[in-house]
Amino acid sequence: MLLTTILLAVGLAVAPLVASSQNRDTIPPKSSSLQQISCHAMESRDSILRKALTDNMLPSRPLPVKERHAEPDKDSDAKESDTLMFRRLVNLPEELHIRERVDTGRILNIKIDTIRHKSKLARKFHDIFSYTPSPTGRLTTERPDKQYEGYIIDSVIIIRIPAFDENVKNKFLRWHYRVGNNIHVLTRQERILKDILIKPGDRLNFTDISRNEVFLREQNFINDVQILAQPDNTPGHVVLTVFVRDKFSIGGEFESSEDDSRLSIYDNNFLGTGNTLKFTNYINFDEKRFAKAGDISYKFNNLFGSFTDLTTTLGYGDRGNYFTVHNRLAKPYIRPTDIAGGLDHNFSRDMEDIASMDSVIRTTSNIFSAWAGASIKIAPKETALFFNLRYEYRHFIEGPFVNRWVNRYYHNNKSLLVTFGIYREHFYRGNLIYGFGRTEDIAYGFKAEILGGYSWGRYDNIPYIGARLSSGHRTRLGYLTASAQWGSYLSSLNRYNQMITRFDMLFFTHLVSLRRNYHLRQFFKFGTTIGSNMMVGHGQTITFNGNYKLRDVSTNNTTGTSRLYFSPETVIFSPWHVFGFRFSLYSFLDSGTLGYDNNPFKNKFYTAVGIGIRFRNEKLSFSALQLRLSYLVKGSPTMSSQYFRFGHEQRLNTNRFIPTEPGFIEFE
Repeated sequence: MLLTTILLAVGLAVAPLVASSQNRDTIPPKSSSLQQISCHAMESRDSILRKALTDNMLPSRPLPVKERHAEPDKDSDAKESDTLMFRRLVNLPEELHIRERVDTGRILNIKIDTIRHKSKLARKFHDIFSYTPSPTGRLTTERPDKQYEGYIIDSVIIIRIPAFDENVKNKFLRWHYRVGNNIHVLTRQERILKDILIKPGDRLNFTDISRNEVFLREQNFINDVQILAQPDNTPGHVVLTVFVRDKFSIGGEFESSEDDSRLSIYDNNFLGTGNTLKFTNYINFDEKRFAKAGDISYKFNNLFGSFTDLTTTLGYGDRGNYFTVHNRLAKPYIRPTDIAGGLDHNFSRDMEDIASMDSVIRTTSNIFSAWAGASIKIAPKETALFFNLRYEYRHFIEGPFVNRWVNRYYHNNKSLLVTFGIYREHFYRGNLIYGFGRTEDIAYGFKAEILGGYSWGRYDNIPYIGARLSSGHRTRLGYLTASAQWGSYLSSLNRYNQMITRFDMLFFTHLVSLRRNYHLRQFFKFGTTIGSNMMVGHGQTITFNGNYKLRDVSTNNTTGTSRLYFSPETVIFSPWHVFGFRFSLYSFLDSGTLGYDNNPFKNKFYTAVGIGIRFRNEKLSFSALQLRLSYLVKGSPTMSSQYFRFGHEQRLNTNRFIPTEPGFIEFE
């Protein structure tokens, strides 16, 4: 008995050592519940991941140190090799893997013990119609791994996560998610590697990490991204793990209008390359022409890892009245010290409605532009100076009547524009702002630039001057961003011609928690645009359109040269969840003045109100759908309200402060 007791004690002492020396590829035993996963993790390496779990992107166990150095499968396109790599790196229990698919973004939302007492039908409804939200009340810049700033990056690991979660209890949903994942082509590993700004051997800089996360989230085939640093065996070294969740890239949109409606079908991740293939069909229901015209376009994203995009579009139709060949090459600014530039050529023929002439005229144009720029960091807080130069050639083969003062937009001309300025840009992270739960990046910083140029036109040669100033920051109540712009041509008599003054402001509050997992956010939008000494014709007047419109109201040629706009909107994010679609309720009041007096307060006042519901599945590529009721409270006799509308709504974004392609101040 004594000998047996001694052997048993020795066995218990040696067992952990033997287990730790075994091959890490061995899958650990099943745990009794998912809640035990984090309990099995070691405190010394799990603290970072636990803090990062609030972003809903990471598994609830840390990456074992030795396993992180495992070489990935050479067949980057094999779905099973990705899953096995994920299981080896993340070390999840086998019970979390259903048909070799892992969705780490939903592991924390699975509840096993809470609905076991309910009926089978109740459990099915629970799986389909409910979820546990993880809202972020305030914008934040905090990171769980910030203590590793300045460490040397030893290696970079990429973990690709499918678009849909097959780890659901409901068989109906699981089957559909499995079909969706089988149809979708997972983004190729080499494609993601091209988008990584940080390489092994670099010093860890979390400003670059944040910038890289923003760049990846902006790709329309990626749902969410998180980059996490963990210490390596070597002191002062870290390993970067890039978690990339795909978005189901195949989608379509339908947009109706009074003239031509548009139906688009696209794949934003064609064959897993990250490139976009898109087909567009134009429909005129009044004329019963269901294939009036069409476009086909293909976009090459990040050519050869140069962060340069190439887009080619070819369109034809409308009995030969519509034809376009458009090629665009663009390299944007990404870092404070960077170079940028682009080429753009567009030959097009189309029937255009010239409101000022109350007629539809065929126009044919040949427009070419080229620009280049450079920026250099001048301060440790990522402040940078930038310089841009842009040339444009415009030639109209067909078009409306023009003279020195009429339809200047259609004048044949050449122009040169130079911009010089300073900027700084960082990012807050949050959610439930314009999206429905995914991580959203809100820029803060400033940009100031001056513009100068010259235009060689058909009737005159005139210089151009202008300036832009914009800033955005978090406040005690929420986030505020504002911009001011001014630009004008100078005539030979030093008179300001086509002088445009603009001021725009956007504010939204922090997320307010209500009862039963409802959350509220208030938005305020304000803008004013004033045009002085404008000419006659196309592009010389404005109306309520674009970001400053009376929603669901047909303006019917209600125009002016001065506009004031104010729109509060209240949004309530609900806990409703139906087949992956999340819902928000909103109400709005769009109001403003429009007319030809340079004092916008002296022009006629217009207002419209409405309520609606938006819903979207963030794992799908198409934009949010909305059902809206609106009413024109005060308008002109020529205006009309649509009252009811169902359609798509594009995701809005706040202003960025990084420089872009230079351009004249727009009158819109």
